[in-house]
Amino acid sequence: GFACVKGYMALQRKWTPLVVARAFTLGPDGGQLSALRGALAPFYSIGLFHATKKRICVSWGILAAVGCLIAGVKQLAYPWRSIADGGVAA
Repeated sequence: GFACVKGYMALQRKWTPLVVARAFTLGPDGGQLSALRGALAPFYSIGLFHATKKRICVSWGILAAVGCLIAGVKQLAYPWRSIADGGVAA
């Protein structure tokens, strides 16, 4: 219940529109897309640079937290890893 609603609010109402809006600034109407800008576009779009200080901190924090969670789940023994994998897939 609560986690589902908070996930919806965070992902669908905040994160996704931010990523899409930043990605549109890279396209043909937002300026010329060089090879370097094209290579860095995913990192720019999720707010890892050229953003407000708060957005940069939040984006790097989310990236670090997800990385730590992935590393932690990989260390889990059977059956706990399977349970975590099943929870992600559900």
